[in-house]
Amino acid sequence: MKPRTNRFDREAAFSMDLVNPDSDTPDAINCAATLNGSSICFLENSIAKTVSAETADPENKEPDTRHSYQFIYQIGSTNPIVARTILQVKSILGSVILRKGLSNQTILDHAWDCTQHLISCEDSFLSIYNETTDLMYKCDELINEAKYKSHIPSLPQVKNLTERIVTFLGNGKRFLEKSHELLCIFYGAANNDSNFQAYRDWMKKHEPSRVAVYDLLEQNKDWIKSLAWYRNALDINHARAGFRVTIENFKLQAGNKFTGPCWQYDFQDKGGDIQNSPSDLIVDINAFRANMLAFFEALSLTCIKDNWDSQWNFEIYRHEDERINPKCPIIFFVGLNHE
Repeated sequence: MKPRTNRFDREAAFSMDLVNPDSDTPDAINCAATLNGSSICFLENSIAKTVSAETADPENKEPDTRHSYQFIYQIGSTNPIVARTILQVKSILGSVILRKGLSNQTILDHAWDCTQHLISCEDSFLSIYNETTDLMYKCDELINEAKYKSHIPSLPQVKNLTERIVTFLGNGKRFLEKSHELLCIFYGAANNDSNFQAYRDWMKKHEPSRVAVYDLLEQNKDWIKSLAWYRNALDINHARAGFRVTIENFKLQAGNKFTGPCWQYDFQDKGGDIQNSPSDLIVDINAFRANMLAFFEALSLTCIKDNWDSQWNFEIYRHEDERINPKCPIIFFVGLNHE
């Protein structure tokens, strides 16, 4: 009897079931793409990176090396942040022809960089929001139980609140820098890092006919500056007298009431204002989160429209609300304008 052999042929066709160990919910694959040299698979509720045996062992030193995959994010195509950034850009680039000199892959890789920073912002926001919501009920119970006592015990706190805000704002600022770098790719603008004013000045001087892009930058300049200042004015970064953001956790107030996570800024040293009273931290970072998504969506669409082949009558259209796919809520698409 011949011995059984079970040799692995890495060159043979193969398939993999992507099973997320952190979820019991079935997760269907939406699409896949090669991004920054990696094979990325977008599922409805997660994102995974697949690694072929050839990638893991390119010189074939270990022929028994198997194909594999690794989940990298616990949100997927059903999340608007994923759908309206990388997946929408991928869909639209697949529907147009760009002018010569532009690479679809370069644009996709850059859009993926932007998306990953925004996903990190989303993760920070949701972790703070969910924990704050839970602790609000606990604070209510704690105060009610102590109403007939002489004191109220220490209120529960959102863990590592400052560190999470540092992460949110750090990724937010980096997202803005990477988003503005689209101007370098599409128009040849100089890379000005976090000098967002310089990008506006460059566009106005070198691309005066690109009115839509310049107007978009102008319309968003105030909150963009605000996010950058919030990040820079943290103690861990560049805070100083007259330029500081103070973060507070759950705090007991007069009348046996409490306030949730809040913050207060002083931007006077930069020519800005000083905030008279703290504002709701979650409301504010949620606004930043929404603004970043809308800004990237508008900027990427405008840059593509400015640079597609004018020989074709391409036009950007918006899906009617009832036609938006909840499994991948892309809002805009490209078609031919037959008029």
